[in-house]
Amino acid sequence: TGNAHFCGGSLFSNRWVVSAAHCTQRTAGSTIAVVGAISRTTGGTAHSITRIVNHPSYNSNTLANDISLLQTVSNVATTSTVAPASLGSGFVGGGVTVIASGWGQTAHPGSAAANLQWVSLQTLTNADCRNRFGAGSGNANRVFDNTICTFTRSGQGTCMGDSGGPIASGNTVHGAVSWGIACARGFPDVYARISSHRGWISSMMKFVISLCLIALAVANPTPDATLDPEFLEWSGRIVGGSNAVAGQFRYQVSLRTTANFHFCGGIMFSNRWVLSAAHCTQRTAASTVAVFGAVSRTTGGTSHSVSRIVNHPSYNSGTLANDISLLETATAVATTANVAPAALASAFIGGGVTVTASGWGQTSHPGSAAPTLQWLNVQTLTNADCRSRFSAANAARVFDNTICTFTRTGEGMCMGDSGGPIATGNTVHGVVSWGIACARGSPDVFARVSSHRSWFVVSLCLIAFAVASPTRDATLNVEISGRIVGGSTASSGQFPYQVSLRTIENVHFCGATMFSTRWSVTAAQCMTLRNPANTIAVFGALTRLAGGTSHSVSRIVSHPAYNAANLANDIALVETATAVAITASVAPADLASAFVGGGIAVIASGWGQTAQISGSLSTTLQFLNTQTITNADCRSRFSVVNANRVFDNTVCTFTRDGQGVCMGDIGGPLANGNTVVGIISWGIPCATGSPDVYARISSHRTWISSVTG
Repeated sequence: TGNAHFCGGSLFSNRWVVSAAHCTQRTAGSTIAVVGAISRTTGGTAHSITRIVNHPSYNSNTLANDISLLQTVSNVATTSTVAPASLGSGFVGGGVTVIASGWGQTAHPGSAAANLQWVSLQTLTNADCRNRFGAGSGNANRVFDNTICTFTRSGQGTCMGDSGGPIASGNTVHGAVSWGIACARGFPDVYARISSHRGWISSMMKFVISLCLIALAVANPTPDATLDPEFLEWSGRIVGGSNAVAGQFRYQVSLRTTANFHFCGGIMFSNRWVLSAAHCTQRTAASTVAVFGAVSRTTGGTSHSVSRIVNHPSYNSGTLANDISLLETATAVATTANVAPAALASAFIGGGVTVTASGWGQTSHPGSAAPTLQWLNVQTLTNADCRSRFSAANAARVFDNTICTFTRTGEGMCMGDSGGPIATGNTVHGVVSWGIACARGSPDVFARVSSHRSWFVVSLCLIAFAVASPTRDATLNVEISGRIVGGSTASSGQFPYQVSLRTIENVHFCGATMFSTRWSVTAAQCMTLRNPANTIAVFGALTRLAGGTSHSVSRIVSHPAYNAANLANDIALVETATAVAITASVAPADLASAFVGGGIAVIASGWGQTAQISGSLSTTLQFLNTQTITNADCRSRFSVVNANRVFDNTVCTFTRDGQGVCMGDIGGPLANGNTVVGIISWGIPCATGSPDVYARISSHRTWISSVTG
């Protein structure tokens, strides 16, 4: 923290650095990582370190397993001088030219280099390396199978201050500088071999991922068609409450559309993360804004774009089980007199506890939304008491991981501010989920925060452990999929089957494919909890914001075996209220009936980010020529976890790094001529050298016919 350089490291994701364990026998709080610097003392961007993970088998005497990982507090931005390396996965033998870089001593004894130095070196086989130290010598015995050696000639090599830094070929790092006979005296230099430690790096992720996959293993149940209309419409606004003042509820968040329309509440619990209700966040991050520190529902506060939405994998839109979600802001939220994170409850709260609910809402039902933040003191109930106050159908929706409150008729929650908090002091115990609208003498029901803490931890750790390599796990980001990177701008009528699915506020959220005058096909993940009455299908549009013909949606049918956890059967059908007229720019596609193998030229189309990093939504329809690959080839290009999500009824495409689909336009088509063969489902965002995965139309034809006739 005194700006004294002590070791090097290699950036391999936007949050993670690999270095040498002998460098990092220190606290994270005393360590800073500077990226993008040439000078050892000035320039670059400094990032605080939040976590250091040294290899558990590191031996300080022999320097066995001399490797460590450091996590930065905040994301490292990719720029012209900063970008992550790939981690070597293949074994590197002898005779390979690599480059070492660092700010080490340029002579020994001597001072550290003022500017970053580099040298081309040749790798040695480990047998040759040991021989050069003297077979059987102490140093030879420290050349392990999971190390790698380099050598050039006396006067060239690595030295003090270079430890932890990379040896690389191109953008692939093969080693982290570990030890040598100081300095450049004609002996080999020794490095921790990255490919040998990939398993350790992955093992931390897989440990966390395995916990998550257990939670994710529950398929999303089919919504109950017999739900109370009042149950469906309810969602959390304050009736009988009082006006809040600035700074009274510093954790309160207003979730809004990009048009500044408030639709739900949220709870700030860190400088990047907000807690809300899953039924609020069945939408894209790009169409969502989080406003902090506001008292007014329409003005004031500080707006932050949302970069990621993570809905609970076992959320059930029919029963509102596990009605909880996380939102990550694109930038850190500053703590002020009016903005500060809440603490998340860790202890179970029983009945008879006074808690405070807050939100912007109807102060009566029917009525208009409150212009000013409202609050109300209410009492918790035991779950048994809560169930006894409901009908049998509603009592069955009071789960052990929910919490209930009640005061008296005329006080409680009402339509619209789902996702808001109930709290004691600065500790949040519940997230507004459902009730019998509004303040009519029945309890209000909330997702219980203490029961979901383990899911929060798993989700946040999954995201933190994500690496920018092909092993990245598809469950890390619910925004995976569907926008075109490296494509071209479409012309009017080029894709007459392309559909834009939008909210009634005209916010595009997914793509779809028209295949008859009344029916379109899209991805099931687009339609979860989507009300047909609040959905519009736009046909014949070239731009995302204007043009085309809008049709109301009368019916949404998701595949009954759709699984939100692994995206199996990620397909849904949308029926318009009226027939769509055929024109020069609007016409149905044919649905593929034959199996499509590898090597087929196809076209993906959609409105989307044209780059993953800081990419904005394309205003004009984009398309990309790509190639199908066999499912066996597709699985071989993924980690084991992701390979298991490539089902027989999916189809994959791949072109090259820099081309593919990206965040947000899920549901769009993959076509060969006028025949649609796939529906965009998921991938490793964005165009980073992994396949893109689609629901295979031919495998779902029977189900489609059973619905549409």
